[in-house]
Formats: sequence, C-alpha cells, structure tokens
Amino acid sequence: MEVDREALQLIAATATLTGSHGWKEPTEKMMDAMVAARPADPDALAMVASIQLMLNDVEGAKKRIADHVMPIAPEHSFAKAVLVMIHHSKDEKAERDALCKAIIAADDDPDAVTVAKEVMGS
Repeated sequence: MEVDREALQLIAATATLTGSHGWKEPTEKMMDAMVAARPADPDALAMVASIQLMLNDVEGAKKRIADHVMPIAPEHSFAKAVLVMIHHSKDEKAERDALCKAIIAADDDPDAVTVAKEVMGS
C-alpha cells in the first residue's frame, strides 16, 4: 500500500501533537509506521528525525539523518534543517551556520529556508 505525502504529513503532525503532550509510546508507533511505510523516502525519514529531536532524542535524530537520509539524498534541505536544529541544540555554531548558509543559498525548500533564516537571526 502506497502512503502519499499528504497522509505522511498528517501522521507526522499527529505524532508531533502526541509527542508534545508527552505521549511517547503512540508517538514512537507513528514514527515506526512512517518508516515502515516509506523506508527509503528522505522526506519521511527527515520528518521522523524532526520528531525525535522534539522528543529530545538528539543523538537518535542525528544518527537517522546521517545513516539513512544523507546517503540517499545528501542535498535534502529539510534534513539539513533538522541538522541545523541539532547543531543549534548542541551549541555547535560553526556547523549550524554553515548549514544555514547552504540551505538559504539552495532555496529549494521554503520551510527549510525559514528555519535557516530564523536560526541565523537568533
């Protein structure tokens, strides 16, 4: 069964909502479902990494991006935006700023550009 992008975004939004309320188990099940539905989709994997980051699983999010997204989509702007937030949370300013500049220059994902510009302005 193919899960389209809109359904994937709905699952991600629901997982974000449950995660923000501290409901870890249902959030993790939704993240697992996203990966199972689209295991080689950089969008799905980056969305899961962003949810992991929200759950304070910084290292898990970083590992998911490094091990699963970057090998198949090294220029994926949303994944880079997640990495920006990871570097920001770890106070790694040089890495964060370099990625922000690359995202802004690529200008291929409006959400990623917004994240990069906001982080650069902070």
